[in-house]
Amino acid sequence: MKRLLLSLSLYSCTTPKPLVQEYIPPVIETTDGYVSPPFGDSALFTGIAMATQPCDFPIALVDQVLIDDGLIRRHPTDPKPHDPSSRDMVIGAMLGMVSRYNRCPKDRKLIRWAWAAHAEYVKDGKLYPGAGIDKSLTPGLTFLWKNVGAHFGVDDGEESPLLFRANLVSTATIIREQQAACYPIHLAYLQIKIAELIDRPIDSVTKLLFCVGTNGTDMPLVDQYCEREPKWREGFDYQSQRCGYEKPDGPGHNLDRLVFEAVKYSYEGITRHTGVDPLARSSN
Repeated sequence: MKRLLLSLSLYSCTTPKPLVQEYIPPVIETTDGYVSPPFGDSALFTGIAMATQPCDFPIALVDQVLIDDGLIRRHPTDPKPHDPSSRDMVIGAMLGMVSRYNRCPKDRKLIRWAWAAHAEYVKDGKLYPGAGIDKSLTPGLTFLWKNVGAHFGVDDGEESPLLFRANLVSTATIIREQQAACYPIHLAYLQIKIAELIDRPIDSVTKLLFCVGTNGTDMPLVDQYCEREPKWREGFDYQSQRCGYEKPDGPGHNLDRLVFEAVKYSYEGITRHTGVDPLARSSN
């Protein structure tokens, strides 16, 4: 017994500290600071890229918001006046701006200015007043949008997350049951990550219901979040927003694996538990 106690005592004194696994993301190529997928949702994917890259990644998305007096465009060089913005683009912009704001102190003032201009532009929840198709914030998304503003210090925020959480669950459940296009599930997942980054995470019951609703969709990012084994399908671009029953989009920008690794190592592990941010690689 004495020998056992001595062994336990020695072990408690010599237990090594957990190793920090450094993740250095591969460089993502851009055009004028934007990721340009074939179907034109540049603001969405540029925001995702900005959230996964170091502090020296171009901040063109933020600059564009200031240039356009608060409007978040799909792509600054291809404005498409009939469809210049959407809720999808705003979700991507929120993810990129919040992640950049948290990790890169030098960019905070510019991001705060850009969001203040965006908040001023969006009157009565309308992302693009006068558009032929409704471009308004939904009640659930309004909760997140307002609390992103509060995170930046330019809004009072919104207290009740009930509609936000209910929308996440209903989106996942309805799409899986109807075998519909799965990109809204991907957008719901991004909203969950944004909520975590602004310290307004969803509760355990909402996560459970969201994960039940997405079970069997075979979306790698969602499966990783729900603690299921991700299934990668070779040659399938844009997997992050496509269910297993959907067809590939064709040639893409290959952000899927980069986002997966960045989310795995940055948002859900190393930064929180060790205090070491593997993506904060800005030059001083």
